[in-house]
Amino acid sequence: MTASARAMPTEPDPPRPADVEAFLAEMRAMGVEAQGYEILRIYVRETHRRLGQLEDAVRAGDADAIDAAAHSMKGSAGTVRAPRLKELLQQVELEAQEGRIERARALLDEIVAEQGAVLRQIEDLLP
Repeated sequence: MTASARAMPTEPDPPRPADVEAFLAEMRAMGVEAQGYEILRIYVRETHRRLGQLEDAVRAGDADAIDAAAHSMKGSAGTVRAPRLKELLQQVELEAQEGRIERARALLDEIVAEQGAVLRQIEDLLP
């Protein structure tokens, strides 16, 4: 390896889908770290059900159900500090409120992928 190759800066790590560590640090600072881990376990357990509700609502074209499911998931994404997922869910929520079901449907694959990345990160962190 040449000296110039060694001097080349490395690419920064890609951003993590959630800042779970910040969530746990906050819980630790409040003296409730064990509850933080329990919240993460509940998040993992409930995510599949909530995502299923959103997918069912989108398939049915039910704007009110899409809005409700996205709103619920958005709050959970905020809790675990998953900003991209929260943003996507907010977009779906707004599209549903405006009756733009096809636009909400178009975001579903991206939500599924981002949710999967968040889940993998949390699952890797859980004891």
